[in-house]
Amino acid sequence: VDGINELYQGEVADVERKFQAAIGIDDKKRLVRQLKPFQLLFGTSAVESSRIYQGSLVVPMFVWRLDCCQGTGFYKAGPSSGYYEEEVVVVVLVVDTSSCHQGTSLLQHGSRKVASSINRHGAVSNMSLDPAKFRHFIESNLNFDTNMRLCSLCGVPSEERAPNGTFIQRTDCGNHSIFEHPDMAFRPLSSFMKEATEEHNETNAWCEFNMEKGCADAVYNQDYMMFAKSIELLSMPLLGYAQASFDQHYCYYNGWLEPEIKALQHDYHGMTAKGKEQCNSDHLVKLGSKGNMTLMDMWLHYYPHFPSVPGSRPSIADAQFIAAWTCAMGTSACDMAYCAYSFCVKEDGSLGAYSECPGWDPVKGMPVHP
Repeated sequence: VDGINELYQGEVADVERKFQAAIGIDDKKRLVRQLKPFQLLFGTSAVESSRIYQGSLVVPMFVWRLDCCQGTGFYKAGPSSGYYEEEVVVVVLVVDTSSCHQGTSLLQHGSRKVASSINRHGAVSNMSLDPAKFRHFIESNLNFDTNMRLCSLCGVPSEERAPNGTFIQRTDCGNHSIFEHPDMAFRPLSSFMKEATEEHNETNAWCEFNMEKGCADAVYNQDYMMFAKSIELLSMPLLGYAQASFDQHYCYYNGWLEPEIKALQHDYHGMTAKGKEQCNSDHLVKLGSKGNMTLMDMWLHYYPHFPSVPGSRPSIADAQFIAAWTCAMGTSACDMAYCAYSFCVKEDGSLGAYSECPGWDPVKGMPVHP
């Protein structure tokens, strides 16, 4: 709709008025204003906050959702402070068809093949705060799924990282979206774990929450590199990859930068087995890897460390708790692959990312022995 994608400045009422005028909705009865504001959860995974906006580069956003079966709904995503001196409002129009297909699974509703080169440009090693590249960075980390629901870390690898690659994205996730139902953060993660049946695919919290949803897609494609390569960290001016420090130490403290893990980058079954081995370890089981924890439990071990701040790092205990959380969410193998592909321990003992590491290649990943 013309005008909807513009940036507006002003009061909420003014934005609403412009929106209604643009789409021709004057009847208040048709504009079902649920007025249930929800905070857009940009940082909702163990390592997601630093991956997504690194430093709270978040603008206030208003999301209008057009429900094809139940009229029009209004959702407000709350503002978050960032590097903006002026108040900027982004208006997003979403046509939600999910309510028309409730209960359908990937097996019933079909799959979507996505070419990795679509809307994916730029060399990762040269990423900066260039507006075009920053937009690509945002789109690759926070986007809409095939049902036009918000999802995080749900993209596909760039052409540079996966030349001529095609990937299948699941269409049956987001049934308990954390973006729409923040109260799900208090439910035991084990309640979202379901085995596959003839009618439904296997599912877990990665899929149900639409959070780090690319992990569910990677499992479906039997390719953890699909997830690892889809995450593109920004190299910040003067700071480099310093804002990835939390992720680097999270990976390092869990042993996921070791040669034996790097050797499994492209071995789906090997990485799956290694992930299960770690999740079944006595230590992680005691921490809750079998699902007797909640998303909120993880947040309490995550946010106190200010993960988006350059140089931040978790304690060893909290890093291991977050590892147990990935197990409870469905699998730790996705984060293990992300760690092995993205980071390294350099000769001087410091931690590096991507091209800072000798021998790193965007397609092949991190060498086992540089």
